[in-house]
Amino acid sequence: MDAFRSVLPPEQAVELDRLSRLLFELRHYRNQVLAHYGAADETELRARIECGELDEHPAWEHYLGARILADTREAARTALAEHLKGTAVPASLHLELAETLGEALGAELAAAPQPALDALVLRLANGIELTVRYAAPDAYSLRWTRGEAECGIDTAPVHRDLATSPNHFHDAAGRTLADPVTDPKAAPAENVIRLVHRLTAEPTLGSGV
Repeated sequence: MDAFRSVLPPEQAVELDRLSRLLFELRHYRNQVLAHYGAADETELRARIECGELDEHPAWEHYLGARILADTREAARTALAEHLKGTAVPASLHLELAETLGEALGAELAAAPQPALDALVLRLANGIELTVRYAAPDAYSLRWTRGEAECGIDTAPVHRDLATSPNHFHDAAGRTLADPVTDPKAAPAENVIRLVHRLTAEPTLGSGV
């Protein structure tokens, strides 16, 4: 491989190294998440959350993280395979979200969206830190903190009695309520933008604390 890289333009060699390291890290961290729960894959982990064997949080965030890591690794593998061909490959959902949200939210953000391996972190101008995990349009966790207050909206399939099930709202007082903001049928960017608009005016969505 080193000999192969030596005949590449420097920019391509650097990109191949970056993608190779990324593939290793993504596989390593996904395996760590699954091993923590003794789960063979994401399907098993979700089933154990759904039946109540595992606590909803942070297991739901870890389940989403494992899916995001796996999906991002697949995108990186495709990028690695297609890079030398000069073929455009689709970005991961979180990278697309980072670009879209950075343009759409403007002054409501204190800094540009920060992609992580399994999440996207938004720092709002009013002091809120919002952690976004989107494995699919209907599989997400949006959790935010401001000072000591912590809230979240997610689609973990465990609160079937709520009118908005599977999406629901964990308020600052520790209650689980119907989701007042997001819709799993909406585009991910639409949900996050709508939530940030609400959080700019109501950091705990009216739940106090």
